Parts: sequence; C-alpha cells; structure tokens
Amino acid sequence: MQMTRVNLFMMVSGNILLGFCIAVLRFINLGTDPFSAMNIGLAQVSQLSYGVAQLGVNLILFIFQFIFARGTIGWGSLMNLALLAFISDFFLMLIEASELASPSLVVSLILLIPCLLLMAFSLSLYISSDLGVAPYDSLAIFLPERIGIPFRLCRIMTDAFCVVVAFFTGSAIGIGTLAIVLLTGPLVQWFNENVSNKIQEKLSPAIAELEE
Repeated sequence: MQMTRVNLFMMVSGNILLGFCIAVLRFINLGTDPFSAMNIGLAQVSQLSYGVAQLGVNLILFIFQFIFARGTIGWGSLMNLALLAFISDFFLMLIEASELASPSLVVSLILLIPCLLLMAFSLSLYISSDLGVAPYDSLAIFLPERIGIPFRLCRIMTDAFCVVVAFFTGSAIGIGTLAIVLLTGPLVQWFNENVSNKIQEKLSPAIAELEE
C-alpha cells in the first residue's frame, strides 16, 4: 500500500499504543506476549535493557525476513523492530516514576482485560496500515512455505519456543501470556473488520480532499 497520512498515523499510533500495553503488562506482572516475555528474559540474563535485547533479536530475525519475506518489509517493520521495546521501556519508566504501588492480584486481573483489548486494537491499527510487519511476525508467513506446515501451527510453534526460552531465563509467564496467545487473533480480526478498516474508509477520502 502507498503511504498516506492515514496509514502512517495508524502505523505510528498502533506501535506507540502497543508499547504502552506491553509496559502495563510488565507492571502488573501477569505475563506479556511470548516474544516480549522471551526478550525480557534475555535482557535479565544478559543484564541489558529490554529495548537493547529485543533490538538485537529483531536484527537477527530481520536478516531472515530480508532473505525469505522481503515483501513484508516496510516502515512499520522498521519502527516495530527498532523502537517498540524502547517505547515500552519509556512508558514503564513513567509508570514506575509515578511511584504507584504494585497492584494486588485482583487489581492486576482487572487491568488485564482493558489492556488486552487495547493491545488488540493497537495491533489492528499497525497491521491494517499495511506498511510492513515485524520480523517476528514474518516468521509465520514464510516458514509454512519452507517447512510445509499450516500458518496457525507455525505460529503456535514460534510462540511455544519463545515461552520455553522465557521460562528458562526467568521471565514472567502467566495468565496474561496465555490470554494473549488465545485471544489476540480473534480480537485483532474483530477490530480490523469493525474499526481499523472503517477508519481508513472514512479518513482517507477526507484527507485526500484536504490535500487537493
């Protein structure tokens, strides 16, 4: 898709909101998405920041994306690769600087629900912008063709690998991780059909008129 003000806004705002959601999930300590959980664990083991650890992993995955799935690369890929983890670190720093007390289990569970909804919405914005996907997401696009397994099974395998690494590196794995694995796909699809696609349909003609 050609870059416009609308899909650029969707891509940038989607990644910023996604970084915020990951920060909240890290704060409530119920587990985050498998890829982030793995990188948080690697950061703990290597004594690097989460942002630096995820950037390193993404750069390695980007090599495979460039070789096998070059068509999935765009500005969205680069922003997600280079900035998402640092955005999450920034929001977590703001949350911790506010000196909020660690939430109880009940409060954490209550916060988990809107956080999952906002995460699905942010992913929908970022994906619907059609400006490229993250290196990790591209794995489930080109691996099925290479090893002959369905997309859904491939995604389960990559998520499972991340969870195993996260477990052995001492990263938090919890109900949030399981909820993300099970619910993100259907929620993102719902937001795509009912929100993100409609944003494009309504805003794109309006922006085009203003630019004429």
